[in-house]
Amino acid sequence: MDKSNFVIWFISKYGATPNKGNYLRNFNFCKEFRKKNKITYFFNSYNQINLKPKKINTYFKHEIINDVENFQLNGPEITQGFSLKRIFSWFVFEFNLLRLTLFTTKIIRPDIIIVKSISLFSILSGLILKKRYNSKLIIEITDIWPLTLVEIGKYSSNNPFIILLGYIEKLGYNSADAIVGSMPNLKEHVENVVKRQKNVYYIPQGVDINNELSTNFNIGLPSNIEDSFSIIYAGTIGLTNKIDDIINVARQLQLKAINVHIYILGNGPLKSFYIEEAKSLKNITFLDSISSQDVAQFLSNFDLLMLTWSDLPIYRFGVSPNKVIDYMKSGRPILMSYSGYPSLYELEKYCFLTEAENTEAITSKIIEIKSKSKIELDLMGKKAREILHKYHNYDILSDKYIDIMNNF
Repeated sequence: MDKSNFVIWFISKYGATPNKGNYLRNFNFCKEFRKKNKITYFFNSYNQINLKPKKINTYFKHEIINDVENFQLNGPEITQGFSLKRIFSWFVFEFNLLRLTLFTTKIIRPDIIIVKSISLFSILSGLILKKRYNSKLIIEITDIWPLTLVEIGKYSSNNPFIILLGYIEKLGYNSADAIVGSMPNLKEHVENVVKRQKNVYYIPQGVDINNELSTNFNIGLPSNIEDSFSIIYAGTIGLTNKIDDIINVARQLQLKAINVHIYILGNGPLKSFYIEEAKSLKNITFLDSISSQDVAQFLSNFDLLMLTWSDLPIYRFGVSPNKVIDYMKSGRPILMSYSGYPSLYELEKYCFLTEAENTEAITSKIIEIKSKSKIELDLMGKKAREILHKYHNYDILSDKYIDIMNNF
């Protein structure tokens, strides 16, 4: 295969473009790929991470956005959580994808197909298209299914649907020409599944350095932010995000009369529950979500950013948190409670680390951090931005992807 000018198809049900959502890892790779290659991007019209689109009257909509050719495939609306409707949406997406890609002459045949999880049924579509067009196939994994459903969702490993997903996963790993993971220790999991060595590569979450911070400086900040040492968590308010740990830390700080105020920015299925849990605390405030483009700018106003993880076995393969990119972009130091596989570059230079689910240790660490000088904390935040540029620039990450393709 020629080492340049690839025709690449990027398939991701849970994808988005800048005008349709905020999960832009796929699109940012497509923008970089199209500088030297022909790229076509296929994604679903609606999912819970996308803005609600205008109704599509046919089964697909074709657009050119930032010189990237996009095919938005029609599908049912879904909400957060795992459900039968979500599974149904998987089948609809694959049906429309194959309907479009197998029976049209308007799309240039691919040299390389990239198929993105979470929907494992896209792996089957990728295998069909690989055989149909004699293409190379890359599978990108950003969430390990069905293992996540078993270890976090508590589904039985003997559940027929879990067995089916496990079969598809193994088939995909065996048949792919390369596997890319956004978590650093995916190779161990893949080789546990297929029982042999595979080409598995680590490409972490990235940042578009040309669009780092919002220019919106009128974001409404809490009126009491200057009254105390301010800490903020930004992200989903759900089961695995350990908001209960944050509330318990706030409780301990209040009992110790430490002048710290904690803010929780975001929405999620458990937000109302946690608001009720924290109603007796005067040092914790819940804030509504803001535009994804404004998050890093908003976070830059706080003294410390906080990220709490559950202590779960699946983190033995590492994590790939989108929110850490926004944290690092803000230029503020980070406090992280995490006990899994080391997953972030040069973590010690910009992050204070404590054991997951140990609220006493988190509380003690906050008291220690509060005693540090503003100059020291600002320097840590500056290091975060430097490391972001060094390791997470999409320009650099896309070159890693192209290197994988050149090795076929």
